[in-house]
Amino acid sequence: MPSFKSFRSREAILLTLLYGVLAFGCTRLPLLHAAGYESSFVFALAGSVAAMLLATSRLRRLQNAPNPAPALAIDETLRVLRRSIADNLLLLLLPLAILLANAFVVRNCSIAEGIAFYVLLPGVSVCFSTALAFFCCMHYRHPRVVFLLLMLLTFAYAGLMGYTTPAIFSYNFFYGYFTGFTYDEGLRITLTLVSFRLVTLGLGAAFLWAGVLLLKHTRRSDSVWIKGRTLVEVMFRPSQRGFSIGIVVLIALIYWFRCDLGYESTASYIENQLGGVLRTEHFTIYYPRNLYDDHDLQRIADEHEFRLKEIMDLFNLPNVRPITSFIYPSADAKLRLIGAGNTDIAKPWSNQVHVTAQSLLSTLHHELVHVVAGRFGRPVIHASFSMGLTEGLATALDWEWGSRTVHEYAAAMRALDIAPDITSLMTPIGFISQSSSVSYVLAGSFCRYLIDRYGIRKFLQVYGSEDYRTQYGRPLRVLIIEWQDFLDRIDLDQTDLTAAEVFFRRPSIFSKTCPRIVGERNRVAAHDMEVGNYAVAESLYTISSLQSQGYEALAGHVTAALRLGKYDTVLSVLDCAVLADTLPERLLPLSLQRGDALWALGRRDEAFHAYRALRSVDLSDAYSEAAGTRMLAVHDDAIQLGCLRFFLKAGPDSVRLKLLDSIVLSVPDRPLLHFLRGRLLLRSKHFEETARALDSINLGEGDPVLEALRYTSLGYCSYALGRYNVARSMFWLSLNWDDSEVAEHEVASWVERCEWKNTRIGDGETR
Repeated sequence: MPSFKSFRSREAILLTLLYGVLAFGCTRLPLLHAAGYESSFVFALAGSVAAMLLATSRLRRLQNAPNPAPALAIDETLRVLRRSIADNLLLLLLPLAILLANAFVVRNCSIAEGIAFYVLLPGVSVCFSTALAFFCCMHYRHPRVVFLLLMLLTFAYAGLMGYTTPAIFSYNFFYGYFTGFTYDEGLRITLTLVSFRLVTLGLGAAFLWAGVLLLKHTRRSDSVWIKGRTLVEVMFRPSQRGFSIGIVVLIALIYWFRCDLGYESTASYIENQLGGVLRTEHFTIYYPRNLYDDHDLQRIADEHEFRLKEIMDLFNLPNVRPITSFIYPSADAKLRLIGAGNTDIAKPWSNQVHVTAQSLLSTLHHELVHVVAGRFGRPVIHASFSMGLTEGLATALDWEWGSRTVHEYAAAMRALDIAPDITSLMTPIGFISQSSSVSYVLAGSFCRYLIDRYGIRKFLQVYGSEDYRTQYGRPLRVLIIEWQDFLDRIDLDQTDLTAAEVFFRRPSIFSKTCPRIVGERNRVAAHDMEVGNYAVAESLYTISSLQSQGYEALAGHVTAALRLGKYDTVLSVLDCAVLADTLPERLLPLSLQRGDALWALGRRDEAFHAYRALRSVDLSDAYSEAAGTRMLAVHDDAIQLGCLRFFLKAGPDSVRLKLLDSIVLSVPDRPLLHFLRGRLLLRSKHFEETARALDSINLGEGDPVLEALRYTSLGYCSYALGRYNVARSMFWLSLNWDDSEVAEHEVASWVERCEWKNTRIGDGETR
């Protein structure tokens, strides 16, 4: 018979080999190749199972040895247990060393944070799992089976919470923390995670204590029932009663306050946190109390009902189940409450949408498509198994994406040879492995083609079955060829190709350097920018830019430098970035910051050319407006200095409005100033003043896009003021200046909205 020592050596060697192979495998995979959250998550799971196998093997072998004296048996068991915990922690050092050594191959931007995640996830997990395995050995005849069942039960509970509650994150004793499936990149070690892992260690200690009581007061030959009964009796003896009651009360309190502690987030908890509730014909809307007035709430209700009507009409649905909409005050609040910050989500199986107040108008329609399409999806998930179909349908019905249609962007990606095989986008892994913009637009274009060519009914049948041959009479690959032939016939110019370079050359999270560390630092820097801590923001963005060479960090860096008046720094940073980038077209949006810096340095001709380069591509209304207004101001000697101060001025809209008013007082005859004032007033929801500022000017000779924006702004004001016929006219008139397919689609939607409101008022709705 082998000695216990030799048995222990074979176990150590086997687990060392397994850990080494797994660690080496991680070094070959993006996101897992460095010490950080993802690799720690993997080894928390692996370490939990390994700790159980090691502890149960040693304890079972000890139990099968010749029976020593009771006191000696207890001492030997506890010694084996302590050694198992120590050995499991030592074994975890091997994969950590491999992951840290891989930093010589791939960049690890924060080794300290990577080690911290490793300690909190697998480090705590092996301690907890060893304690649980010890308890299972003392209490059950098949400890490994019971351990694995308990482990799976916790996974099932986490899955159930993800399915039945709004939250997409989960905390678990074995893997620690799961972020949920979201496009948010930033991730940091929070007090919530630290406190939960302390709770995990505390629960592990409770299992150790219970196991020791079983070891001391029961025999191995006792049945599970007898052991359980004896354990309860011992726990509530006078000498143990206070401690036992304390443990039970503490566990009950932690569970009762689990939402306040951040470990879970139920619908009722979120409803209480938001505080406001609004009910309409089809919706129950929860919103942040004190954020909206009565007029805002009416517009929110209208937006929900109209967007739903659009989708129901397209799907030819007479009714839908009631929908719950959660509106969060900020991305940070949404991140805390459901685990998704910058990503708005829908849960079709729960008939829920979750959006932030800032993104409501731009994303609500997309998320509602997911919910309404749920009745055509697969059972349980109420969506398609194909992520390309699920997200593609919502994107297809949004139709516009920036200043072009999804077909135009998809055609440009094909022309530039940056479009991946769309077959892969039909699978979840293939979809998320690409940049989100690439996946959404290509899938949206393909789905829109199928809808326009074959009708919505057939598409919705495919949505729930992925059976293309039955519905379309041809397989997916043939449909893709048809779609590609259609795209190849779309006329494109150089501006379309440049816009595609800007939007679709961005890497996915799997291709970025230190996406979690850099993403979290950029999030903090963005907050500092919002509150005016520009020096701190510049420092953080500079570090991120040096580590990742990412666009967001570069843009943040030059914007912060611009706010600080470091105009030469802006130009030098951008010049270096352009020289270092093999595809400098991707940096075109930063022409705005370049132009502002040149203007501030008195180089107005160069600033004008920078703005014109951006304006000529027409990336979006926002970029075209920013560049176009600057082009009109930079060479107007009477207003150029005042406008420069206005464009460079950050802070509340009220402060910027006062600055603009002072310029208008000195030069009242410039249409541009009234346009800027009107747009600022519109953003501040001063609709009557907006209408007065914009009604008597004309920017058609200066920039047709600005003139189209003037008319649509007047349309928004009129709609908000309840003048729906006037609003409809303003939207139609905007097409005289911008008749692109995207503009026509947007105007048609607003015209339909105005007619819908007129009908509702005619039916007795009160404003």
